[in-house]
Amino acid sequence: MRRAPLLAGLTIAAILPVNGRTDGCYMPPESEWRKQRERSLILEPDQKALIFFDRGREQLIISPNYAGQSSDFAWVVPVPARPKVEILKGAPFHELARLVEPPPMRKSTMAMGGRFAPPAASVTVIERKTVGDYDVSVLSATDSRALMNWLAENHYHLPPKAEAPMKAYVRDGWTFVASKIRLNDHASGLKTGTLTPLKLTFDTQHPMYPMRLTAASAQPFTLLLYIAEPNRPGLGPLEPMSQPLPRKDSLDGAYATQILTPAMRASFPTLAKLSPAGLHVTWLRRNMRPEQCVRDYVWQHRGEPIVR
Repeated sequence: MRRAPLLAGLTIAAILPVNGRTDGCYMPPESEWRKQRERSLILEPDQKALIFFDRGREQLIISPNYAGQSSDFAWVVPVPARPKVEILKGAPFHELARLVEPPPMRKSTMAMGGRFAPPAASVTVIERKTVGDYDVSVLSATDSRALMNWLAENHYHLPPKAEAPMKAYVRDGWTFVASKIRLNDHASGLKTGTLTPLKLTFDTQHPMYPMRLTAASAQPFTLLLYIAEPNRPGLGPLEPMSQPLPRKDSLDGAYATQILTPAMRASFPTLAKLSPAGLHVTWLRRNMRPEQCVRDYVWQHRGEPIVR
């Protein structure tokens, strides 16, 4: 049976070499440390995304990891407005890993493959298209049960626990992006991997990342989020105005900020295309449990009026 990862797909784990020493902590050469650090930021998180937000418009860039047959990979992402769906060329997450890594601690077209079941009357297929390695359907719905049925009939098998958050998203008028890997000769032989980043562009008042559907996941997961904005003078720090249920033991990495200046463009070509003025990047990494995911992430700048 094909299973539908709820957001960023299944994951592969990166196993980094461990060196045992009896005389204290082993410190690898800096070149090896940086290689391991980049690998862990790219491969270890179960959900990994870059949010680029600029004046009411968000680009949500997701790079799903998966394990198992590519024919079993399918996933659903809810967004608050109808999105434009594209792939993102380049290596944004490799560049982000290099941008945010701290120094080591040392002494001082439109063709679709496959057949789809006809949509129920309360489910509207806004768009179907092939985007890179993905077959994509953009959906709206007025009834969550009909939406769940449509997804099941089209081989997106969400667990029963997904119905409650799906009902909430339908009630709020959100749009759903359902994606699966195109079953070409190349993809059908893949067992594990990191797929080409998928970019969803949509209007939203504040930068956000959908979390409620992840409550239906079966096990804890690691979340890595980057929130990037054009680097403007006086830009205050981002703070969550809505976030999943906080737990003290869930915080693996606190909010941190890094600036990508115009002078750094040559070293970060994919990120540089987002804003010629440079980027202000806030990032966080958290270990989370599904039962924590009762709200979506929504951020605002300190001092900005809160609009519920």
